[in-house]
Amino acid sequence: SSKLEVARGLWDLAYRFHWNDNLGLVTFHTCAILNNLGHLYRLVGQEAAARGCFESLLSALCLCVQATNGDGERAVCQTECFFQNVTTLVLKDPETASAA
Repeated sequence: SSKLEVARGLWDLAYRFHWNDNLGLVTFHTCAILNNLGHLYRLVGQEAAARGCFESLLSALCLCVQATNGDGERAVCQTECFFQNVTTLVLKDPETASAA
């Protein structure tokens, strides 16, 4: 568990640097950071923090798909790995979310 806490701390630091230092990362990189951070929060039992990350991830995914200038199919293919973690935010029934 301490290794997970260290990893979570490093991803949290990466996220803060991303916003504070204006690193110029694209939305896809933001999605990756939020996805990994949310997953680590979940693994260490911090569900509220994980949910916050996944809510931000869902917003970033919407921006990513909108920013494709009409090539939404490509954006969905590149971001589909993240959708598994946000389906429970969109779908009310956990069973339906798991099947999605």
